[in-house]
Amino acid sequence: MDTLLGPLPNYPAIDLARKPIFRIAREELNWVHKFGGGVKLDAKFGGLYSHINEERYRTGRGNPAVAPLHQVTPAIGNDHGLNTMGKLSSSTWEGHTLAAGWDAGRTRRSASRQDRDYLTPEVLLGPDEHYSATLSHLALYAQDDWTIDKQ
Repeated sequence: MDTLLGPLPNYPAIDLARKPIFRIAREELNWVHKFGGGVKLDAKFGGLYSHINEERYRTGRGNPAVAPLHQVTPAIGNDHGLNTMGKLSSSTWEGHTLAAGWDAGRTRRSASRQDRDYLTPEVLLGPDEHYSATLSHLALYAQDDWTIDKQ
């Protein structure tokens, strides 16, 4: 059977259903300390944990030359990381504020998925996929903020 534009696709009709379960925890702590002489430290520390467990179901039909599709794709993903940012500032000179700061963190992600026929789970519909990645960042800065007097 052909269409006006060519052969009929393997699955002209596809239904998709998802069952995701998400768990996320995030915390951030802020610490501010004023030292003598106009010096101040403002620091933040944070953490992240997330987990997803999902199943995707695809059913394809509509082409009599191709067996119906019954696909289940379980997928699992995890993220966890730590970060910190802050600055040390000093306003010891009138009209000037000197500051030095940082932003640093590290996050790790891992995930996997497997495509299976949900009527016969031992039948592979594609390769299993597993990956992990680590992201690290560090930024440092120093600046001089100054005020111009209108006189």
